[in-house]
Amino acid sequence: MSPNISPPSGSAFVTAGLPPDVFYDEGSGLSPSLGIEAVYEYNGLTINDREGALDYYHLSSIDGLNSVELRDSRDNKPDEDGEDEWDDQTLRTGRTIVMTGQIRCGRVHKLRDMWRALEAAFVPRTQPLTIYGVAGAPDVQINCRRTLRIEGADSQADYKAPWPFRRDFQITLKAARPDYLGLTQRSVTFTPTNVAQLARFYPRIYTSGGFELYDKYMDAQGHVTVGATAFNANNQGTAQADLVVEMGGQLAGLQIINQTNGQKLTFKREIPAGQIYTYDPVEGNLTDTTDVNRFGVLDTRNTTAKFSLDPGVNQFTVSVTAYSGTPYVKLYWHDTY
Repeated sequence: MSPNISPPSGSAFVTAGLPPDVFYDEGSGLSPSLGIEAVYEYNGLTINDREGALDYYHLSSIDGLNSVELRDSRDNKPDEDGEDEWDDQTLRTGRTIVMTGQIRCGRVHKLRDMWRALEAAFVPRTQPLTIYGVAGAPDVQINCRRTLRIEGADSQADYKAPWPFRRDFQITLKAARPDYLGLTQRSVTFTPTNVAQLARFYPRIYTSGGFELYDKYMDAQGHVTVGATAFNANNQGTAQADLVVEMGGQLAGLQIINQTNGQKLTFKREIPAGQIYTYDPVEGNLTDTTDVNRFGVLDTRNTTAKFSLDPGVNQFTVSVTAYSGTPYVKLYWHDTY
C-alpha cells in the first residue's frame, strides 16, 4: 500500500521569502502518520488512497488518533474546596476515532455500490484499522469497532467533474486499548550457555522487612553472571510493548529478568525436554506444545503481573540451574506507540 502524499525534500523545499539556505527540517520519519496524509484499511476497504482508482473514499479529517482521554479516581470534598484523590496514578481510557470524508465517483450506480461497501466493511465488530504512513514512517494498526451509525445525508449541491457524484460520510470508531502496534512482529532468540546459582551480592541489600536479598545470579567464583546470559530487545515505539515468551528444550530453574524495568518471569518447575512452552502475560496463559495449560509451573511470587518492553533498548538476563539438549528462549513483540 503506497501512501498518497510524499513530502518534498528539505533541501529542495525553500521557505518563501527567506534566504535559499534556509529550509524546513525533514523530521525523523520514525513517527507513525496519524493523520489525513495516511491510507487507511479496515476489513478489506481502503480509504484515502488517492493514487488508486479515480473513484475513491476521500478523507477530509480524522480526530482521536493523536490524543486520548485520561482518567483517575477522585471525589469532591464534602465540606471544603477541592477534591480527594483515591490513587496516585492517571490512566488512559480507550480511544474514540472519528473519520470524516466523502465518497467521490463518476457514476450514480458506483456511488450506491461504494456506500453499501462502506456499511459492509464497518460492521460493529472489533477488527484492526491499519494505517499506512508516508514513505519511511512505520505502518501501524489499532483494534477498534464502529459504535454509532454511519452519518451521511443523500444530498449534494452540484455535479462538477472530476467527481460528479459525491456523498459525505462520518464514521465513529472505539478502541478499547489506546496503543498502536507496528505491523511487523519482532523477535529475539537467546540460547543459555552457562549455569548460574542464586547468591548474595555484597554490599548486602536488605528488604524493608530486614531480610537479606538473594537476588544476583553468580558463578562458582562469586562473579555476577551478566555477560554470557544477557541479551537485548529493542522496542522502537514510544509506549510499553507486550511480550509473548516461547521456551523450548529442557530448562530447570529458569528465570528471565528485564533489567531495564525490573519485570521478571520465574519458573518453580522445569520445562521438560521435547516441549515448547508459550507464555502470554496479557492473556494470562502458559501453554505447552499440545495447548495444555501449564500455569502451575510458574513461581507466581517471583513473577511480575506485567512482562513487557519499555520504549527503546531493554536488557534481559536469563538464568537456569540446569539444561540439556538445545534449549532456547524467544521473545515476540510489536513496536508499540
